[in-house]
Amino acid sequence: MIEHAYYVYAVARAVDNRAPYPLPPEGVVPLAPVYGLAHRALLAVVSPVPLAEFEPSALKANLRNTDWAQACVLAHQRVLAALLDDYTFVPLKFCTLYHSEAAVQEMLARYYAALDAALQRLEGAAEWGVKLCCDDGALTAWVEASSDALHTQREAIARASAGAGYFLRKKLEQAALAEAERVAASCTHVSHRRLAECARDVVINPVQSPQEHGHREEMILNGAYLVDDGRWGAFQATLATLEDAYASQGFRYELTGPWPPYNFARLELEQPTRESDPIA
Repeated sequence: MIEHAYYVYAVARAVDNRAPYPLPPEGVVPLAPVYGLAHRALLAVVSPVPLAEFEPSALKANLRNTDWAQACVLAHQRVLAALLDDYTFVPLKFCTLYHSEAAVQEMLARYYAALDAALQRLEGAAEWGVKLCCDDGALTAWVEASSDALHTQREAIARASAGAGYFLRKKLEQAALAEAERVAASCTHVSHRRLAECARDVVINPVQSPQEHGHREEMILNGAYLVDDGRWGAFQATLATLEDAYASQGFRYELTGPWPPYNFARLELEQPTRESDPIA
């Protein structure tokens, strides 16, 4: 009777049919070793997991247990983070499971061309995230202080009668809002274009709410950038230049990473045969 499944974290390069660098000591199950299964030049990074916890019905129940699910997610992320220094790899989705070591190797064989091409696209580069946030109050204050057009409208309000002044003030508020929106859109466009010029590939992800990203400002750009190792200095310098140019206007940049290349190595593994199907 089969007691274990095989949890696959990522696919990397094999050297001489083995892992060329050390792998993490344990995976999603404490004390269960992480090791490599090779097929030609590909290496699946795996660890055994008890089928009693990870077969479909048990896994579905376990994922409803917040503590269990969180511990599993964090362990999965730790394995991928540990690979970043030494390996180029394609990260697989959370809880990718196979029935046997042979099934894992069959998957490597079946998707060899796609996995090999994905690794070639990623080699010599790292994924970095840049979030751009805007403090609406600071931006509005900057616009009101720096816009000649708004200054002219304020002078007109000062000369106007009380009745006319009311409508002119409403017009001024609308003009200030429109100018702030224009400046924010310009900052977003320029920032992404300048950073993209330093990157091999880019992905713009949906912006997050303040509740999600943990700051009071509005997020206006959530970019992922695949940056060549040789262009990393230029990418950093470009980001510093943008910060110098836009900080006084109420804009803040947040650099994160390097990350496992989730945004640039999305592969859907179909289910070709019963034995080599992922369990979950």
